[in-house]
Amino acid sequence: MGLALALALAQPVCAAPARITIVDGGAVVTDGTRRFTATEGQWLGERALIETGPTAVLLRVEWADGSAADLGPATRLMVAPGPVAPTPHAPGSPRPPAFYLLQGWAKHSAPAAPAAPAAPPAPGHQTPSLRVEARQGAVLAFEAASESFVFVESGAATATATATATATARGLAGASPVALAAGAVYRRSDAAWLAQGRATPAQLQRVPPGLRTTLPLRWADFAGKTVAAAPLPPPAYADLQAWLTAERALRADFPRRFGALAADPAFRKALVEHLAAHPEWSAVLNPEQHRPPHPPRPAAAASH
Repeated sequence: MGLALALALAQPVCAAPARITIVDGGAVVTDGTRRFTATEGQWLGERALIETGPTAVLLRVEWADGSAADLGPATRLMVAPGPVAPTPHAPGSPRPPAFYLLQGWAKHSAPAAPAAPAAPPAPGHQTPSLRVEARQGAVLAFEAASESFVFVESGAATATATATATATARGLAGASPVALAAGAVYRRSDAAWLAQGRATPAQLQRVPPGLRTTLPLRWADFAGKTVAAAPLPPPAYADLQAWLTAERALRADFPRRFGALAADPAFRKALVEHLAAHPEWSAVLNPEQHRPPHPPRPAAAASH
């Protein structure tokens, strides 16, 4: 099967839960095996990947419920990732996060809470080491390999270290939920989380300029409109490597989503070279080793 045909057959079929409403600076969307230039009005499928460039000012994703995610420069984010990893102290199974912030800056704004006290909160967001729930207000987050930073710009939030292999390796798993009021900061320093009642001027100065103010929502501006984003060539291995080597629960279905890309020799070669970092690709690369054994043939009936 040719690569073009394989990619066409591999496109996901799902409802679009979110839409890009502001693009100020370069950004790319990867939705299944398709890649696009991020465009205002563009629908985003579940588990769509967004990557902003190093000089991007602002990219906004909005949902129909009035919530939004503003992305800063050099940011990688997955929309509607589905269940990732449960927090150790949360009762029951928490709702899947609205997005997963793998790297960079994102400000998550939630609308006012419903009047009914029993109504579930809006989905929060998750990073490799932290899950954040906010019933209303705005929470700004930064995620990098060396540090994590959460600032409650308005409203209130609850932050919990997640029980993932990534967090455990950093010595962060198992922490109890921490309630954060407006103005509070929760940050990772070395292998510990530290809470502050107020953000320092130096911490606020680090926030990218595009995320320091809140622009009006634009969901209604695109009502009834269909926007065609400019297509790009399929993603190379380097474009997806940060996701392919992310925590195991997040990447579990990547062989299904991106498996058609293995038909490209360069992509396949990179998968083989880095197989230890994502062993779930072995079934794609070596299907004969994962086929169930043939059942033994019944013994011939004895002749009389």
